[in-house]
Amino acid sequence: MVLEKSPFPDDYLGVDLFYGGAWQPLGVDLDQQAVTVAHGARSEGGTAEVSSLSFRVTNSAGKYSPRNPTSPLYGQVGRNTPARARVSLGAPWLDLEAAGSRATTPDAAALDITGDLDVRWWGARDEWNFAADGISKWSGTGNQRSWLLRLEANGTLALFWTTDGATTLEARSLVPMPPWPGEIALRATLDVNNGAGGRTARFYWAPDLSGPWTQLGPDVVATGTTSIFSGSAALTVGREPTSAASNTPVRVHGWEVRNGIDGPVVSSATIASKAIGATSFTDDQGRTWTVTGGRVSNTHVVAVCEVAEWPVDWGLKGAPSVMTQVQANGVTRRLGQGAAAVESVLFRAISGISSGMVAYWPMEDGSAATSFGAAVGSRAAAMGAEVTPAAYADFPGSAPLPTLGASRIRAEVDPAASTGDIQVRWVQRTPNDALPVAEVVLCRVEFATGTIGQLDLRLRDSDGALGLFGYDFDGNQLSGSTFFAGASYKNTSLRLSMEAEQNGSNVDARWVKLAPGDGSALAGNLTFTGRTVGRVRRVIINPQYRSLPNVAVGHLTVENQITSIFDVFGGALVGYRGELASNRMLRLARENGVAMTLRGRGAAALGEQQEETLLDLLAESAAADGGMLHDNPRALGLRYRLLRAMGDQPPAATIPYTDNLVAPFTPTDDDGLTRNRVTVERPAGTKITHELTSGPMSIQPPPTGVGIYDTSLTLNLDTDELVDRTSAWLLHVGTWDEARYPTLGVDLAHPYLLGNPGLTRRLLALAPGDRLVITDPPPWLPPRAVDVLVMGVQLEISPLHLRLRWTCVPARPYRVGYWSAGHRWSAAGTVTSGSLSATATTIPITPPAGVTWTHVDGDYDITIGGEVMTVTAVSGNTLTVTRSVNGVVKTHATGSPVELTEPSFYSR
Repeated sequence: MVLEKSPFPDDYLGVDLFYGGAWQPLGVDLDQQAVTVAHGARSEGGTAEVSSLSFRVTNSAGKYSPRNPTSPLYGQVGRNTPARARVSLGAPWLDLEAAGSRATTPDAAALDITGDLDVRWWGARDEWNFAADGISKWSGTGNQRSWLLRLEANGTLALFWTTDGATTLEARSLVPMPPWPGEIALRATLDVNNGAGGRTARFYWAPDLSGPWTQLGPDVVATGTTSIFSGSAALTVGREPTSAASNTPVRVHGWEVRNGIDGPVVSSATIASKAIGATSFTDDQGRTWTVTGGRVSNTHVVAVCEVAEWPVDWGLKGAPSVMTQVQANGVTRRLGQGAAAVESVLFRAISGISSGMVAYWPMEDGSAATSFGAAVGSRAAAMGAEVTPAAYADFPGSAPLPTLGASRIRAEVDPAASTGDIQVRWVQRTPNDALPVAEVVLCRVEFATGTIGQLDLRLRDSDGALGLFGYDFDGNQLSGSTFFAGASYKNTSLRLSMEAEQNGSNVDARWVKLAPGDGSALAGNLTFTGRTVGRVRRVIINPQYRSLPNVAVGHLTVENQITSIFDVFGGALVGYRGELASNRMLRLARENGVAMTLRGRGAAALGEQQEETLLDLLAESAAADGGMLHDNPRALGLRYRLLRAMGDQPPAATIPYTDNLVAPFTPTDDDGLTRNRVTVERPAGTKITHELTSGPMSIQPPPTGVGIYDTSLTLNLDTDELVDRTSAWLLHVGTWDEARYPTLGVDLAHPYLLGNPGLTRRLLALAPGDRLVITDPPPWLPPRAVDVLVMGVQLEISPLHLRLRWTCVPARPYRVGYWSAGHRWSAAGTVTSGSLSATATTIPITPPAGVTWTHVDGDYDITIGGEVMTVTAVSGNTLTVTRSVNGVVKTHATGSPVELTEPSFYSR
């Protein structure tokens, strides 16, 4: 397609730099001929690469030379200055991305619905994992609440209403909405009197307001009829001012409010028809809407990156041709530059204690250490000759810790204010063999002030009893010192605590013991009468030099505030084993100051977190879950698409095939992604192999199969069951038999797309992990839609063209089912039990044992020999069908495989 004049608006492309606290456009300094963007995977089967944004600016006066003191930007731009590219194209939407933004119209008589309600909302958001208000007539003040439709954080829809303006009633969908990549229409109806003495709510979703509407779970029925209060609150789209919903960005495309189910419309709007930039508009009923904190927009942010360098280049003509070619990248570039390992889970957890910490010795020092450095406080802890640093590597959540031998560890504490409270805590691992003596002092706390001179925590090996013993400064044992009932302490990772707090003229003291996974801690309490607790001077581990060669200790803290032993150790004490991949990634990002958004719910559970770099830990989590981690295209930070959010999603965009509309559009039918023997193991766990032993993609040699294509992975999964399921899932994906489309693309300058702004909007919003469908392929290709997952996005932007390129993998193997009428399963092995003519409409079949074909849930498609047929009835083992649904007409031999055209699969 050769163009001489730009088909786009003059200002459709923009690049901004962030300085002075705001985004500043480059304007005429931007060379619009060569702006490129790339996100996600660049090659089929590859992992996501660092996002990139490349552009050129005129720099003849040195404006974009950061070290030029005469530049007006001197001191404002430099290394890692944020840069973004934006494209204003396609159908507009109501941009409610600012915190608390909304659109409102005042109350009116027609809006005061008191009976049946039908409310519909159409929009999109980057992140569906937080609650978001859709549309409401609700007010948190003055008891004027009527109703509110909200998408909840767990993916369910909720409808709230009141009968009196104050008391909230609610109904919620019983199943969540399917994974949704972009635009979605949501709907709720409320039948206030269902004729059976109750009320009924129904919830739906659809691609847009025109439907078709799919009910989200069964009817939600409650006893008792109801009504809706006709309050004076404004009708609001977006976050209701007093709502507890989040402020995550929302883009609204339209809505409808109906008085009665499918009743008259009292308010509706399609934002695509509104003026770009408007902060006020009228709906289809002539009501004026006012936008707070937003506007009507069609500006897509297609990249947000950081500028790592500002090279300057010029030609023979000198100053007039001086240019700066700017290369900006996503945050993964910076995070991967000389990245050190993330500190251990326990170190981060303890370091996060915000108050009361006087001293902390992690004791994670290397094997050549001669003392233990302090993470809090100024004094290193001294180690005896037989203490072996970094000798025990299996304490959950910790880097290797020292073992004691027959020596002690002595930690001097910096002087600190006396608060009347002290607690000393550490972690310990004791082997399963007997102690060398009947009784051992595990830890001694020596005081500098007060009337208690010393506290000892003793362990009695005969029964496992722990005892707390106090002494005055003359070494006399205090009354009340005693042992408490024994409990298991051997071969277990423990956190131990010695605590003392002033209680009037007495001191309440205790020891506390917590083992991983325990829901409660074991404690021994006692009181020292007529005593005061001062500040700690010294802590000594194994003060009697007992021979404890395999006892490991570490993470010793001194605090002047009493806290729960569960303060930071719910998951940290086990290295966060069992943590969901999505939760781990969010936690790691938060701990390291990196923004991260999620798409989806239901991630895999992980094994213990290791001491690796941040990017390695994040990549490890993504690999175990099977999803996709990449730079966020719309904000500085990361985005993770869960595996479950890539399965069974409706298309984010659907393109009807037209000559030269989709290019490249070339199928590949090779073994590039074939894996028919998959071995998965987890660290220190089992190794499980799944292989395909029969069929055209099996390990059997040709022509029966394709031969062996094997792969082996180590994934940090929590259980052997997950290893088994993951291996089976990867085998399923690796043996999918379908032509692939590694690269697809369009040019938004194509007349068809210029005339279809809604499709243009969807295509510009496509992100890694989204589903793209191309319908009506040409006759020389298989007669079924091309159905892919987009794994990478590239843009080439200029005044004449905006070319989109997508790196793709087949989407059909990701069609993970739910227990609903929209999904069907069938075991392999059903064949025709007789030959079929080209016109036969009854098909005798022979299914495998235990498989029954039915028509209970309505019509569905099957495929025999490439011909798609619709099953309209089933009687025993005979199917009644409509032939040639995809235009293929042919005969079929006895024993031809009978398969579901769009089967569903079990996820991992």
